[in-house]
Amino acid sequence: MLEQIGIDAIPMLPGGVGYLDAWLKTVIHTDCWTTAEGVILETQPEWKLYELLELHSIPFTLLSTYPKLIDENDPVGRVWFVLSDAIRVRYQGLAKFVVKDIVSGREGICADEREVNNRFSK
Repeated sequence: MLEQIGIDAIPMLPGGVGYLDAWLKTVIHTDCWTTAEGVILETQPEWKLYELLELHSIPFTLLSTYPKLIDENDPVGRVWFVLSDAIRVRYQGLAKFVVKDIVSGREGICADEREVNNRFSK
């Protein structure tokens, strides 16, 4: 959709992210794209995880890596869901979600967004 709008359509007025957020809500009529932060989610599994974490009030932030060409047959997310100082989760394509403990260096796999949600629900 952003390709249809064109980068020149983004108004360059003062206001920072709040202004961009309001502009996106006005211009982009997609339920998923309601915040500037949300635009970086590229895959349906990332959106499902995002919505589940929000629904269950699990605190998280999003840490985006640089965009790269996506393989249609095995899309990999570029966003890390930071659930705590140590725990990060990223969609790994057909390998599902990788859960990484950056303190210990351990990694695990969750089969889907529901398993991630269940694992970190209070």
